[in-house]
Amino acid sequence: MTRNTFILGAGLLLALFGVPGPLEGQDDTFEWQGQIPQGETIELRGISGDITAVLATGSQVEVLATKRGRRSDFGEVDIEVVDEGDRIVDCAVYGSRNHDRGTCDHREWEDDERERRWGDDGLNVRVDFEVRVPAGVRFEGTTVSGDVEATDLHSEVSATTVSGDVRVSTSEVAWATTVNGYLDVEMGSDDWEKLEFSTVR
Repeated sequence: MTRNTFILGAGLLLALFGVPGPLEGQDDTFEWQGQIPQGETIELRGISGDITAVLATGSQVEVLATKRGRRSDFGEVDIEVVDEGDRIVDCAVYGSRNHDRGTCDHREWEDDERERRWGDDGLNVRVDFEVRVPAGVRFEGTTVSGDVEATDLHSEVSATTVSGDVRVSTSEVAWATTVNGYLDVEMGSDDWEKLEFSTVR
């Protein structure tokens, strides 16, 4: 197997299918489990908090989201699950009490990012995501403030943060970016047409 390792520090270096499974949780935790066909995607979107992905031992995707911070603010942060056809998206939505129910939709999530990120009420809540990813299921992890780590996966990986480090190891192809942080990327496939790894720290 060909192994390619990229470790980036300072500077710019290189230019769900199906119905969501049963939901369980308390005010500080949220769990989702379900089947996603190989070749399709599990995507996690956070605002403040780390994202960690590891290889699943079976064929089921398992997501755990844990809220940390000021407990009185926990009710202001929802974890939502959206089926976008070829992917399942789990995202953290801020400002739940004072605004219409949020969404994992790309456009609305990006347009309302500043309000959702910090809110007008100074919310003190971070959400840490953990996910078990079966072989062949693509993983995408995006957060604003936090680290993204995906280790020993057997699928394509895309990992992005604004302020934090990115660490990826997979037997397939990986893409990774950060603005303020370090990149450590190891992948075992050379089957790509274009790769991009970037940091401006």
